[in-house]
Amino acid sequence: MKHIVAILFLGLALSIQGRPNNEPYIIGGVPVEPREFPEMVSIQIDGMPRCGGTILSEGWIMTIAHCMVYDMHDYAVVAGSDNLDKDQGTRHSVNKIIIHQNYSKEDSWRNDIALVSVTPPIKLGSINQAGKLADPSEGINEGDMATVIGYGSNKYEGLPTNVLEKANIAVSNHDQCNTIYNSNFGLNVHDTQLCAGMEGRGFCGFDTGSPLFIKGKVIGISSWTYKCAEPGFPEVFTYVSKYIDWINDNLKP
Repeated sequence: MKHIVAILFLGLALSIQGRPNNEPYIIGGVPVEPREFPEMVSIQIDGMPRCGGTILSEGWIMTIAHCMVYDMHDYAVVAGSDNLDKDQGTRHSVNKIIIHQNYSKEDSWRNDIALVSVTPPIKLGSINQAGKLADPSEGINEGDMATVIGYGSNKYEGLPTNVLEKANIAVSNHDQCNTIYNSNFGLNVHDTQLCAGMEGRGFCGFDTGSPLFIKGKVIGISSWTYKCAEPGFPEVFTYVSKYIDWINDNLKP
């Protein structure tokens, strides 16, 4: 049995067996260009980055379910910042959280997706923009290049840098990814999840919920992984295209 280090939501580190890490940050990345990713937001507690998210509209963002397990009044959402230390952006309170009704941490973080309503509304324009979600008809193939972003640490078990970074990674073979996690940890990679990675590049802590892009469209949400860009272990994302109907149904007035 491999020994896994899981970085918990509030930044506490515990050594446990059999469960991979599901608190990503960017490994092997570089700082983004100014407002290169205007869809990105930081979800915070007590001024500390905890997760990332994607703007869907003035009033809604998308993130992962396992981030939004506390009282909504504990959270703040920061939009419009590439560097949380230098540019505070705009701060927004949370007034509603919708977690997927079939989310299951016990079943390999299945349906790890949530919608979050914010107030005041996020002003859209050149600074903040709604993310373009990939259509279900737009398939992905092994080897397709993708871009993952996040504000977090650039080393395993490190602290967040507060600087938005990006890293290019490749879509992995789904069946092989499932075999790796099933044989090592008894976990399943479901058809509503996708795998991507590249040795020395990827996510690992404090920024789950950040978007994964292919050709400028959001195809995934950082969900869970083993360690950080670990050789032989692709990273697992919620496959956003599988949830378009669920998203649209829950955003109806």
